[in-house]
Amino acid sequence: MINILVVEDDPVSMHKIKHDLNSISYQLYLVSDSIEALNIFTQVKKLNLIITDIQLPFGSGVDLIRDIRQLDKKIPIIVVSGTLDRETIKLIKKYNCSDILVKPYNKTRLHEVIHKLID
Repeated sequence: MINILVVEDDPVSMHKIKHDLNSISYQLYLVSDSIEALNIFTQVKKLNLIITDIQLPFGSGVDLIRDIRQLDKKIPIIVVSGTLDRETIKLIKKYNCSDILVKPYNKTRLHEVIHKLID
């Protein structure tokens, strides 16, 4: 079983990600802010992948990525966001994110990225 933490505060975007990943047998941990995400990350020892937005309550997605990288340098992280400026992209790359998908992303592309990272 592949365990994926999804961090998305927008209910519509969360529904889309959940729907797009339902066709494959993943265990999804769905949270809406960076505090919940860090709690799940530290509690669930078998996470294989993180998908996160950048605009989040209680700390940005960049802050979350930084905090996760302090705990785990290797877990794949995919950023899915509708708003990315150059500075944010530089920070995402600095923290070795695995891929970036811009909303609205293509379901097939999401699946390709996930398979590339966890196979």
